[in-house]
Amino acid sequence: MKGTAWIVTLCLAGVLGYGCDSPRDLAEPVPSVALPCASMVGDSWESVGWPPAPSTCDWFDYRRSTTFEFSHPLGAAPTIVIGYIAFEPDGSFSTVASGDTFLIEEVTADSITVRNGTDQNFYLRLVLQ
Repeated sequence: MKGTAWIVTLCLAGVLGYGCDSPRDLAEPVPSVALPCASMVGDSWESVGWPPAPSTCDWFDYRRSTTFEFSHPLGAAPTIVIGYIAFEPDGSFSTVASGDTFLIEEVTADSITVRNGTDQNFYLRLVLQ
């Protein structure tokens, strides 16, 4: 019982991170206006195009240790979710996001919740199909 009390105390104090609450409760909503260059390409939705993108179409500011909930227009839960990350806002020298850089928390017909579980800021391009 004593061990359980410590875990609850650490959880409430935030020492154990966000695992004490559901990811959706802590997710920062990303409205469609925050992604002005998002578009449908065939049956896929992308948050922004490939570089070189116009200067008005920077990739999403994917801050460290933060969970984001992106709304999407697909009308069904996507079966393919791909994230690309870069250190530059124009997406130059990007790579496929994996591991703690792109933790998929929840996928629904209306939104997808992802987390940057690292201590590094990136820029994100999101593709859903």
